[in-house]
Amino acid sequence: MASTSSDSNRLSRRTLLGSATATALAATAAAHLAPSAAHAADVAAPSKDPFTYCLNTSTIRGQKLTLPQEIDLAAKAGYTAMEPWLREIEDFVKAGGDTKDLKKRCADSGIAVVDIIGFAPWLMGDDEANKKNMETMKRDMDLSAQIGAQHIAAPPAGAFKLENFDLKMAGRRYRQVLELGEQSGVMPML
Repeated sequence: MASTSSDSNRLSRRTLLGSATATALAATAAAHLAPSAAHAADVAAPSKDPFTYCLNTSTIRGQKLTLPQEIDLAAKAGYTAMEPWLREIEDFVKAGGDTKDLKKRCADSGIAVVDIIGFAPWLMGDDEANKKNMETMKRDMDLSAQIGAQHIAAPPAGAFKLENFDLKMAGRRYRQVLELGEQSGVMPML
């Protein structure tokens, strides 16, 4: 079938993913060959593109970079947003890092933290376990807010036994998660 000019201008998902992978690999190689801190002046001006391209840090996990290095890499690769994993932030803090430094590094690099990926088991367990799980979710949201995240992933982690599942209970618990989000300023995404 002959392609039309509009077909030839359209990117396929495979082409887009291939280009994004090649860009990330090239940026990673460049970061290892000539490491230097990304500066705001190095970040390309935002385009008029209606989409925000966001780096999910799991895609570069194999490089074993620190979170500050991932922020620098995202900026060098031209991203304007990223979604780190909660454990990366926790590891940074455990190693003596300060969340204020992460927030500043992101701002200086032109990177918005639009989402934190974490899996607090807010849906599972009896009432006593749920209380502990909600405390975990609150702690995760507070940590996310400290680096300027707008959202946190809130999947129903651990919800694998769905026999006689109580949807009303699930709704009440998700309402609790939403209330924690209102308090912290970090919107949970189910």
